[in-house]
Amino acid sequence: MLRLIVLSILGVLAALVSISWSAPFAPALSKTDLDPATFQDWVDGVEAKIDEKNGPAAIVWLHEQKAQGGINFRGVAFGAGTKPGPRHLRIGLIETSNMGTVVLAGTGRVSVLKQSAAYPGNLADESQWISAERVAGDRATTEASQENRVAVWVLPKATATRAIRITHIAEITEKSYAGRVNGIVVFTDRLANIAPQALPTASANEPRFGLLVNESSDSWSAWDNWDDKNPPLPVKDQPAWITLTWPTPVKLRGL
Repeated sequence: MLRLIVLSILGVLAALVSISWSAPFAPALSKTDLDPATFQDWVDGVEAKIDEKNGPAAIVWLHEQKAQGGINFRGVAFGAGTKPGPRHLRIGLIETSNMGTVVLAGTGRVSVLKQSAAYPGNLADESQWISAERVAGDRATTEASQENRVAVWVLPKATATRAIRITHIAEITEKSYAGRVNGIVVFTDRLANIAPQALPTASANEPRFGLLVNESSDSWSAWDNWDDKNPPLPVKDQPAWITLTWPTPVKLRGL
């Protein structure tokens, strides 16, 4: 049981607690599991294949490295159009896979195809899809996450499926109605991110501690401990630290 965790890093993605657990964070899928023929989006009643150059190879599977090192970070826009409202993206699989958690960086909410539905699934038919939930504050919700968010979506149970659907509901005030997927990784285990429920602090007297656990990349506005007027000492002389403190003890499986 943990109530306080001390980190010697400068960023936090997630503190994960298991709902059900079988093995450490082993991703359930790789790019070879994808079925390019089913990689399509849907908007305004029309389903269309994503252009091959922006197809499955452009999806970021976070546990795979490029040959020269680093992560292939391109991302995919889907459902571009002139009207607001729902748009979907489908990622089909060659074979059925057991899924408990889908980590999504980007916009939208996550659902997976029911085993009883014909593959690859009708993107517009809600009855064919099982909705995942994410933790937002102190509650579970199916509400979509926003762009640049890294949301941990949990399925009702470890679910056998052959397709993932990302749904973005565009508001009329949005500059672009398209949804976006910057990265996806799938786990068989059911995991929940409890980092946002913690109180973050750090060695640097910097007020933006909330950025450490807000599930967002924050682009150039991410948290850091640098001060141009009063630069910190080198890490070897003054190690930097971050703490996450929960109001009650929690059980952690990993970071």
